Amino acid sequence: MGSMFDGIVDVFRGAMGLVEAAADIRRPNEIVVKFPPGSAAEGTEAGRYLLTRGPNGELAYNWKPTGRAVDMMSAVSEQVVNHEFGNLASLKEWCDGASLNSPLFVDAKPFGEPVLRVAIDTKLAAAGQVSMKVPRHPIWKRWVGYLGNAASAASIDLTHEVFADLLVDNAEDLAEPTIASMIATFRGARSVTYEASMDSAQSSSVRVEWKGASGGEFRKTDVTVPRMFVVHLSAFGGIWPEGEEPKYAARFRVRVMASKKADDAAPVFRIAWLNALDVEASALADLQAYVRTETGRVTLLGTPSAQTFVPPGLGAE
Repeated sequence: MGSMFDGIVDVFRGAMGLVEAAADIRRPNEIVVKFPPGSAAEGTEAGRYLLTRGPNGELAYNWKPTGRAVDMMSAVSEQVVNHEFGNLASLKEWCDGASLNSPLFVDAKPFGEPVLRVAIDTKLAAAGQVSMKVPRHPIWKRWVGYLGNAASAASIDLTHEVFADLLVDNAEDLAEPTIASMIATFRGARSVTYEASMDSAQSSSVRVEWKGASGGEFRKTDVTVPRMFVVHLSAFGGIWPEGEEPKYAARFRVRVMASKKADDAAPVFRIAWLNALDVEASALADLQAYVRTETGRVTLLGTPSAQTFVPPGLGAE
């Protein structure tokens, strides 16, 4: 709160500059300064400007705070609240107990972890806020960790080993888990090759070669890779009861690409998240609606912002 107090001093310093510039105005010996309306110390004396004469006879005002002003600075600082809660129930309980009428903001950056924010006083930003971070769901983290956000319909290239790990290790999230069984062949393969002639409208095929279980001859087989697969994702954790989180159908496109390396015939698997923005928008809308229902508070999707306006010419020196 020192900044508010310093602001008061700065305003009066600016005012004194105007007074000193006017030669036809008789200077008072002292000027009493009080805390402004709306502050915790409204009407209380903050200090005085005392007119003193310098060693060369020049007159100047010097600031002398009152003991009460120092006490009030401490008192005001205690009113700044920045509590951070770990669950929605605690956030609601505290806001209800403090009788806060402020709306709740869902402050979210695309594909980041949103923060729920409630201002202590919408007219006094310096009073602080209470907040709660909303973590991403483990399912979301697993898939985004592999594939990225692809928010701009960008894509990522995976090797056949990584592609197999992704689908096999997360088969329970797939709308069609049998896809993982087909791709599992890539694990431990001696070689994986691809030719464009093996493509069809709905899928691509790659040729996989591996050693037999008994260590005998190498075997070859063609594995069908679908051009599209769907994953059921939960976006956020820590808000809904465990197991009740909404799920969203994330659609991923797969393109098998011939290797550009002369010494490596293995293809790459180019994955693009087709409806990333739609999934994110739906997840944030559901989060907003659920928080509104659970807290009974006006809930807005956006970033709160407030600042003190200082008229031109009255700012700090």
